[in-house]
Amino acid sequence: MHTALHLATIAGSELLVRNLLLAGAQLGALTPQRRTCLHLAALHDHPHIAQVLLDKGIDCDALDSDLNNALHIAVKLGHVAVTRVLLTESSVNATAVNLRGQNPLHLLACHQPASAPAIAKLFCEVMPDYPVNAPDVHGNTALLLSYQRGGAALLDPWAPLGSGN
Repeated sequence: MHTALHLATIAGSELLVRNLLLAGAQLGALTPQRRTCLHLAALHDHPHIAQVLLDKGIDCDALDSDLNNALHIAVKLGHVAVTRVLLTESSVNATAVNLRGQNPLHLLACHQPASAPAIAKLFCEVMPDYPVNAPDVHGNTALLLSYQRGGAALLDPWAPLGSGN
């Protein structure tokens, strides 16, 4: 079941989220898919809500039933502002892998939302040593997945690094 805090997060109501938290709403409550409010803020592209939740101490590394953290979701859906908040305002594990052994850049390469180049650039700026050549469970790197899907330029920010990363 979704709590009132989950619903306020989905709706993007910062005022309601803040009031519910002041009233004692449980910050770590999970949906049936084991998602926290931070997952929902990422899912619905609410960076302002994500920031409030992070300021209140939500677990930024909580994993849903597919072992995705909020960053996986934001990146997969192309939500640049939420991705920026998570990468710059939290200690989220940006290299965490989900059930398929995919880190957030694997998901970016697979799904290639319109904002993918901006997200790739953001990752490169914030984490220049990001392991872009880390394989998923099938042995595919984010660079390979991007190339296979016609987005060879997607991960251009790392191109000078070659395969040594």
